[in-house]
Amino acid sequence: MDWTEAEGATFEDALDAILATLGADRSEVEIENLGEHSKLLGLGRKVVRVRGRLKKEAFEEGQDYCSSKPDSDLLDKAEKTRAFLENILSKMGVKDATTSMEVVDGRI
Repeated sequence: MDWTEAEGATFEDALDAILATLGADRSEVEIENLGEHSKLLGLGRKVVRVRGRLKKEAFEEGQDYCSSKPDSDLLDKAEKTRAFLENILSKMGVKDATTSMEVVDGRI
């Protein structure tokens, strides 16, 4: 699986964003801390950048990663992802956006 990158005010914020994006627990994800940098050409606030991807074991033959999660757990992750996206849109000043989520065949 390809790497996914995220930023946050702290490492934990960035990690939470990665986990929400991947719909996985910390134990199921490889994480690399890419360090701290400033937004806006080094003049803005500092952010921590991380990248992550699902561990290889999640894709081994015979294991269905998504359907192995209980439905309530999957829905909880979908809700966290929706809240994360709404937060990003709000910070971007987008006022009339709507978000929706759907779980089909064990996938968000």
